[in-house]
Amino acid sequence: MAGSIQNKVWDLAAAMGKGSLFINSPIGQITDDHFYVNTIANIPTIDIISTKPSGFFGDYHHTHNDNIKAIDKQNLASVIQVVTAVVYKTSDNSF
Repeated sequence: MAGSIQNKVWDLAAAMGKGSLFINSPIGQITDDHFYVNTIANIPTIDIISTKPSGFFGDYHHTHNDNIKAIDKQNLASVIQVVTAVVYKTSDNSF
């Protein structure tokens, strides 16, 4: 359902020189809170989750240690820049 949004985000990240953080490679699927928002409310959403080089989530993922301290500040800044650019491009119909 949200594949087109993911493609927009990943494509723009690559165009912005941040493709090394937005690797377009399948890593498997998880069922989380987005499942219900996607399927019941019909609001497409994506997860942007940092993974280890092995392709797995960090051991903090979905634990009490899954908090702002676990996020690399530079990665977070890059995600904010990309998502902000997607929002602006989508809102002015240039996407």
